[in-house]
Amino acid sequence: MSEPGIFDLKENTMRTASFIISILFALSFIFLGCSEDKTELAFINDDSSDGPINYIVWTEDSVEWANGDIGYDLGDKTESKEVDHISSDVSCLVNAGGGFVTAAPWFEDSNSSSLTIDDGSSNTYTLRAAVAK
Repeated sequence: MSEPGIFDLKENTMRTASFIISILFALSFIFLGCSEDKTELAFINDDSSDGPINYIVWTEDSVEWANGDIGYDLGDKTESKEVDHISSDVSCLVNAGGGFVTAAPWFEDSNSSSLTIDDGSSNTYTLRAAVAK
């Protein structure tokens, strides 16, 4: 029986290294694919809201949309922001003429102040805000 030559040892090492590199390369594609799925959310102030809305909060993640001291006027769309949870309550303030006050947000899609949005996509919902009673 003959001992393996130096060329046999190099060939086995190269095969092993190639296999490990291939596995790492495949794993990097898997992880890159998973990290690209962002869930984004934006709001449109409904034309029947009591006035401009501001300080909209996706409460589950404490993500806030604010437009300085003026808020988002009727029909205005907020910027999109990334959220982690797909279900949450929403709170906001509305300016009914005398400054921003607590509002009762409502979404026609859910018939409530809560939303469940599509995971991994861009979502835009119309928010109707009335002065809270």
